[in-house]
Amino acid sequence: MTDYGLLATGPRRKTLDEIRTDIEAWQRSRISAKLDLSERTVLGNCNAIFADQLAQAWEAWEAAAGALDPDNAVESLQVALAKLTGVVRRGATKGRVTATITFSKAASVPLGALTLAVSGEESNLWTNVAVITATVAGDVDAVFESTVAASTATAASGTLTTIVTPIDGVAAATNALDAEPGTDIEIVDALRIRREASLAATGKATVPAIEAALAQVEGVLAARVFENTTDETDGDGIPAHSVRAVVWDGDPAGADDDEIAAALYAARGAGRPAWGSESGTLVDAWGDIKTEYFDRAVQVPLTIAITVAGDTTEAAVKAALVAAADYTIDEDVIRQALISAVMALSGVTDVSACTLNGGTTNVAIDADEVATLDSSDITVTL
Repeated sequence: MTDYGLLATGPRRKTLDEIRTDIEAWQRSRISAKLDLSERTVLGNCNAIFADQLAQAWEAWEAAAGALDPDNAVESLQVALAKLTGVVRRGATKGRVTATITFSKAASVPLGALTLAVSGEESNLWTNVAVITATVAGDVDAVFESTVAASTATAASGTLTTIVTPIDGVAAATNALDAEPGTDIEIVDALRIRREASLAATGKATVPAIEAALAQVEGVLAARVFENTTDETDGDGIPAHSVRAVVWDGDPAGADDDEIAAALYAARGAGRPAWGSESGTLVDAWGDIKTEYFDRAVQVPLTIAITVAGDTTEAAVKAALVAAADYTIDEDVIRQALISAVMALSGVTDVSACTLNGGTTNVAIDADEVATLDSSDITVTL
């Protein structure tokens, strides 16, 4: 006899087939061993309906029973479980891009007043996140944010050229590089992994704890922390008894400097200063303003020249390569992985040549670096 319910090995529910078999066995033991319970009979169909409803109840019970098990909690239960340790599900984010605005004369554009659209995509809109000021005619770079928060918020290099809200003095616009795309609401599996990683942040002053704390900052994609435990400045320039925090939050930067500083201050430990070229400020428990220093990962731009055979398009090849080049800090670039991403495209039959930064070998990335790839730096020969 199979046991059901809360067992030593965990919750065990009855399956649909098991429920129906039990119902039929009960009926045959009390009515007739020869009872016809096939789908041709009314009773057989009623059994199927009852079993289905009971199976759904068992499934709901199983989900509830697993609510406190991070490996088994599902959907809203996993979200609630993560909140118990201070990890909140991340919502969808907007895309960000640096656009070059060409002014025909001196002018000032208020925050959010200039709306651009991707060429050929009139609903793919982006607005300026700060005041844009031109003291004379010429080009001014400014950060724009998509009006929609979703992974569909993308803008390839050179496509953000349509001015939706004409402004006196603004003559043209474009983006030299691809936009940092938006993201969809965090999937539950990703939340589960991030919750587990965040548990290291409950400690203080250790390298894993500091990295975990920085990784929880909204917009931070990855973090690395280096420490110098000696009495002298080390070979990497880190002062004695200090730490160096390196974060990667995309380009343009997606994380707030002050939020990074607050997380770093809370985790690094007293008497262990942080060193770096960028900074943010916070107010401590006594009302004093503190400045915390950190670095952003050094970007290593990639260039790719690739020759592809088969029934595909330049845009499809570029999109596959950019998607495959979703690198993090200290992740080497493997040439064959990029080739494989293109070979996986429907219609592609061969990749006869592929150079990476002018060579045919992998690209090594240092511990404080991150590889980046823009579609404008990809040359496709079909």
